[in-house]
Amino acid sequence: MSPDMISEPNINLLVKPSMNAGEVYRELATVFKGCGIETAKLDARLLVCDAIQMSHEDFVNFPERLVSEIELNVLRENGRRRVEREPVSRILGQRDFWSHTYRINESTLDSRPDTETVIMYLLEIISARGRQSEDLRIVDLGTGSGCILLSLLSELPCAFGLGTDIIDDALDVAKVNCLSLGLENRTKFIKSDWWANVGGEFDIIVSNPPYIKQEEIENLEREVSVHDPLIALDGGKDGLRAYKEIISPIKDYLTSEGIVVVEIGMDQKEQVESLFRRSDLEIIGAKRDLIGNNRCVAAKMR
Repeated sequence: MSPDMISEPNINLLVKPSMNAGEVYRELATVFKGCGIETAKLDARLLVCDAIQMSHEDFVNFPERLVSEIELNVLRENGRRRVEREPVSRILGQRDFWSHTYRINESTLDSRPDTETVIMYLLEIISARGRQSEDLRIVDLGTGSGCILLSLLSELPCAFGLGTDIIDDALDVAKVNCLSLGLENRTKFIKSDWWANVGGEFDIIVSNPPYIKQEEIENLEREVSVHDPLIALDGGKDGLRAYKEIISPIKDYLTSEGIVVVEIGMDQKEQVESLFRRSDLEIIGAKRDLIGNNRCVAAKMR
């Protein structure tokens, strides 16, 4: 069923008196499934647990817990938002990523599990070089919620990180996430349009830049095209605009033993590798995500 054909009264099915958590969950999951939402059961459980402030373990063990009218009203509103294809993570204002929960807002990309491939690949490369205990300097360009940088710092106890973004609201959220993880002594965030306000050299350069071709954005699923910030999606006419800005001067910022890893679109591997070679960098390799798509490319100084 098309999202445009979904009627709001579906959510108003949650009107029975004295409904318990299990009944509300089943009702909401049925509505979501009928709207073509593939993760209907998971989404329903997440929204119910949030509305009634119940852990997932308690929800499983005590489904008979009664839901108040105030809580039902919250669920009706959040259910309506999900039916309109707003992601659950946007509704709740947070996203589980790597091994932590990160706050997000309308100015940050809602990072998907596929992006965890970037973390995994970087840690593999660092471990293979025996550098996981070194005081590495990391820069994350276009940091958004800070989830990539902070996830790396949580795994590299001696590393220091710099996160950049052009949006103030995104930097504010990244700082909140940094404080919640206790990483403020090893992290700094600055406002910068890619390299504009960045100085010094780094052992690790990482970025998940916008890489969607302009003409393809409107064809993305509504969860992305409507609810992710355009600036985090729009890669220009060829999808490569940000890569060109990042890679062209990159030798000025990379240490002699440094590495750079960027997330890519599924059909951009050869093009991004070509940009690295054009800047006289050597390709280390590429990593596929869980469904087999090329997800990131790594390079180093020659």
